Amino acid sequence: MDNSFDFNQFLIPLAKSKINFDLLETKKEELFYIIDLKPFGILKTPKQKTDLKKELQERLNYFQAEYERAQALLNNESFVKKAPVDLVEKEKKKLNYFAEQKKKVLEQLERKK
Repeated sequence: MDNSFDFNQFLIPLAKSKINFDLLETKKEELFYIIDLKPFGILKTPKQKTDLKKELQERLNYFQAEYERAQALLNNESFVKKAPVDLVEKEKKKLNYFAEQKKKVLEQLERKK
């Protein structure tokens, strides 16, 4: 009697599937990750209790520091003159990205008040 199980049958559908991670707040204190593993179904796993405001503030601090770094680099005339054009463009994109992320985190912090 062969009791082996072929896990390979799941590899191709899993590799082709799109995994969605959503963080849901069901109650004030309960946070869950909803992981949609198509075609296998949905997993609901609790997020470890952390101070969400503290976590958001840390993210805001990171985005602020990166924003300031990119801004200082772009304000440096020597860098802008000597650096390749694609590098300068990349830094401009980073600056915009970090500004957007800061805005999103600030909106989340406002909702938590």
